[in-house]
Amino acid sequence: MPELESFNCHKTVTSVHIVRKNACQFLAHEFLFLVIWYRWLHFEKVIDDLVAQAIYYRSLEQLQTYAKEIYIEDEEEFNTMVNFYPDLGMIVKHRETVVLKAQWLIDLFKVFRYSFLGTMPDFLSWLLDSLLLVGSAWDLQCLLVLD
Repeated sequence: MPELESFNCHKTVTSVHIVRKNACQFLAHEFLFLVIWYRWLHFEKVIDDLVAQAIYYRSLEQLQTYAKEIYIEDEEEFNTMVNFYPDLGMIVKHRETVVLKAQWLIDLFKVFRYSFLGTMPDFLSWLLDSLLLVGSAWDLQCLLVLD
C-alpha cells in the first residue's frame, strides 16, 4: 500500500494569507488610482466651467484653491496634475500663471501683433507669426519655454 504524504496545513494557511495580502494590496492600489483619476476628472470639469464663464487664466494659487474644494489637498498631487495637463494640451502653464484656454492666448497674441504692426523688431514679428500658426497648447508651451 502506498504511503500517503502528510498534508502540511500550516504551509497552506500561510500561502492563503500571502495571496490574500497581495490581493488586498492590488485592490487598494487600484482603488487609489480610481480615486485620483476621479478627482482629476473633477478638476477638468472645474477648468471647463471657468472657461464657460469666460475666465481664461488663473494663478497657480487660485487654481489650488479650486482644487482643494474638490478634495485635491495634497500639494504634490496638485503640482503633478498641473505639470501633466500641459503635456496633453489642455492648459498652458507659464511660471505662476495658468492659461485655461490656449486659443484665448493665441488670439491675445494676434491683437498684440496687429496693434504694433510696423514697430516690432523682426525677430519678435517672426515669433508672433509662429505663434499664430501653432494651433495647440503643447506647441505654445514649447515656445513659451524660450523665455
